[in-house]
Amino acid sequence: MRRHFQTCPDKTDIHQIPARKRGRLVQACDTCRAKKSQCDSEHPCERCSLARTECSYLRMNGSSRADTERLPMVSSTSHLPDESHAGFSHGAAPFLMSYTDPSLEATTDAFAAVGAHAEAFTDFAGTSNGPIASSYNLEGVFESLFTGIFSEIATNSTQTADDLVSPEISPNYMLALQNRAEELICNLHARYKMGSELSKPSQHSFPLDLAKNIFTGPNLSKYVSAYFTYTHPHFPFLHRPTFDALSVPTPLLLAMFLSGSFGCIPQDDAISARQFYAIGEEYIFRHLEQEVIGSDQDESHGVSTIQAALLIVSLQSCFNNPAVRYRLRVKRHPVLVASLRSMALTGGRRTRSTDVVDWNDFVSEEMKIRLVTYVYVLDCMNTVFFNSPPLMTVAEMTGDMPCATALFEASTASEFAEQDAIISRFEAQSQSVKDLVSSLLHEDSHGCKLPDCSPAEPKHLLVAIFALHSVIFVSRTSLLLSSLYQPLLRATDRWKELWDAAHARQGLEQAHFVGFTKYGAELHWLARKLIKFAHEGNTKCRYMLAMPTDSLRDLHELIKLHSNG
Repeated sequence: MRRHFQTCPDKTDIHQIPARKRGRLVQACDTCRAKKSQCDSEHPCERCSLARTECSYLRMNGSSRADTERLPMVSSTSHLPDESHAGFSHGAAPFLMSYTDPSLEATTDAFAAVGAHAEAFTDFAGTSNGPIASSYNLEGVFESLFTGIFSEIATNSTQTADDLVSPEISPNYMLALQNRAEELICNLHARYKMGSELSKPSQHSFPLDLAKNIFTGPNLSKYVSAYFTYTHPHFPFLHRPTFDALSVPTPLLLAMFLSGSFGCIPQDDAISARQFYAIGEEYIFRHLEQEVIGSDQDESHGVSTIQAALLIVSLQSCFNNPAVRYRLRVKRHPVLVASLRSMALTGGRRTRSTDVVDWNDFVSEEMKIRLVTYVYVLDCMNTVFFNSPPLMTVAEMTGDMPCATALFEASTASEFAEQDAIISRFEAQSQSVKDLVSSLLHEDSHGCKLPDCSPAEPKHLLVAIFALHSVIFVSRTSLLLSSLYQPLLRATDRWKELWDAAHARQGLEQAHFVGFTKYGAELHWLARKLIKFAHEGNTKCRYMLAMPTDSLRDLHELIKLHSNG
């Protein structure tokens, strides 16, 4: 066509054909490209619609349809995908509808679909004793199954791993990382030779050659970086500024390596690393049983092993594999909860002192507080999504709530002191989960007002709504719902008031959150539905029979049936 225009003698009133852009036409909007997600090329595309963000597809390619020239970007809130399109619903709980879809390979797909995951990239190079390579913008994303309740997403980037140059790492430091990688291989191999319960029948020997290709110094650097980029914002119970890959206990380093590798899929090594998830899980929990429960092991090592166990459970449970979930629910999670009690961590409080607080002591206390909080949320989520009876009670959650993220993320003692002068450690975050839930359930209608009993951040309210779900489950399965119907409804109403007020007070936008924090209102909707169904004796859905399961199908069917009602 362009060649004909150049030679055609009749060029009168013919508009010049615009020059074609060099290179391959963009097939996805900025958001989908950054997430390595399939874009449906609509305007706005479905993922941007669900995430309530602006879609840039037509801006990049100009007119992508015959009847359209250069349309301006429009707010995606004005166009939601049709309920039948791609299996998504625009009812009361579109995120939960997607999250519980049993046809997805992993629940993390739901976070990517709606933009509720952490974005690359953020600079995490500042470790205490060496430069872990941290500027990789790795393909894929890691969205932990649990929470995502403590951080805002990092700046979007459309670069890929191929566009970036790895930061220089000294040969000596890389050699030290290689030694640690080989240490991981030796420990996994030893665990296998001792008799692995989870090895495949077809696997007659430990895949040593494959392990040597995957567990390398460069991969250790990359996967730890990926962990802090993609997993940490969802699950921030490790202290990034003081993390040292050369000294961290082996079980925790292994858990971080495997979790980070998941964020690097579809790279070949990352895909192959999945073959070591099961043996890694077994190795970590054998350590947990030996070092923590009924032992006098050093406390710091015990805490790090519990952290490793929580990470590997989070990684494994995100896959829609009923057999794996059964093992986690029946064997692993009870051990995880028992380990917290064995170390008396559930009532952890910060040091109450008006004097200058030692930064290292604060970090140690805060990591324990966050660890307990996340294990408790994990327990509540097992109850919500799988009808699993809770193993932890609200009454035992008497410890402090996690502090402000800025305080925990302070990279030096001086920065901590500056933040501490601005952010009080002893305000709302010093109340416990028990205190907050008690306030919500209090009979006095004026028993819960902002700012008296409100947490400083929505992250605490997310813990509270999960705790209320646990209370609702116990109430309906103990035949107490009829007498607790009004108090539970009142508690959910108060929670919603606090949720809305906290967002309004802080000027927070929903799009700035990752994970479940972005969709706390949907958990509120589900809580009220479950209360009303139990009160009415509605057992049309299998989920309302409260039978433990290892599939999300029962809850998915309930949401699908009632999300528009």
